[in-house]
Amino acid sequence: MLSYITNRLVVFILLVTVGVGIACTAPREPVIPILDDIEARVEAAVKAALTDLIPTPIPTPTQNINATIEAGIEARLKKLSTSTPIPTLIPTVAPTVTPRPTNMPIPTAVPTIQSMSLKVRPSVVRIETDVGNGSGFIFQMGYPIPESGKTALVMTNYHVIKSGSWVKVTVNDSKTFNGEVLGIDSFNDLAVLKICCDQFRSLDIANASEASDGSKAIAFGYPLGIGGRASISEGIVSATRYQYGQWVIQTDAAVNPGNSGGPLLSLSGNVIGVNTYKLETSDDGRNVQGLGFAVSQRTLKERIPELISGSVRTVPTPNPTPTGSKSSKWGRRG
Repeated sequence: MLSYITNRLVVFILLVTVGVGIACTAPREPVIPILDDIEARVEAAVKAALTDLIPTPIPTPTQNINATIEAGIEARLKKLSTSTPIPTLIPTVAPTVTPRPTNMPIPTAVPTIQSMSLKVRPSVVRIETDVGNGSGFIFQMGYPIPESGKTALVMTNYHVIKSGSWVKVTVNDSKTFNGEVLGIDSFNDLAVLKICCDQFRSLDIANASEASDGSKAIAFGYPLGIGGRASISEGIVSATRYQYGQWVIQTDAAVNPGNSGGPLLSLSGNVIGVNTYKLETSDDGRNVQGLGFAVSQRTLKERIPELISGSVRTVPTPNPTPTGSKSSKWGRRG
């Protein structure tokens, strides 16, 4: 491009020089002063030549940046609004509902010896006569006495009250009442007394399942007639035996003189037997331990109706399958 422009400039200068030469050889005319500025004319001619040679660039229109951005955003939003939404990648987990079983028993608190003793203590009694003492328990409420409370029926051993001219019954280590003998069973060593009158509490007689071998057995009473509250000793049902016409429970719970007539209880506080005697020596004189015996709840349930009615039973019932010896049956009593 530069060489092209230079060539044109050289041609132009030559033309000017030729023109000047011709002018000088032509017939002389009157000299007219040249008023034009030669340099200016040359510069103008050069500019004109350059203008013809260099194409005028097409101006680029100035873009509106803000309008362009807004248009792009609107187009993007329009596309998103018409597109299918992307599904959630995290699955929704439905809560697991465990069906509640029907007819399910409500769990109950397991009783302890401590809680059981609080429950039964108001029903355990101390029995005293002019010749000895023992224990007993209220097993049934009697008829009401106006403005005085109710009567109560007390179970004990016959040998505890048999030789006394009077009987005193102390309830819950607090109140003492005169005891009236209603019925006796010397063979089974049982007796029922009546006392009056107060707001007494009674114990229930257990069923056979509560007196099964290996179950808890708690003796409650007043061993040796010691003062104060009734004592507790714990053991198990070692065995249940039928001997000499009666059902008895063998237990390793401590049973001592003074415990006679008191209740042998299950852990729920029901009466499984009446503590009656224990063995201290064998038939040949050897010492033994943990052999206490109580008249079983089975025999109690058989005999209670007659004892309440005031019957007196002293004739033994034959035993088809006796076990043990007569001396063992009547061991040391309280």
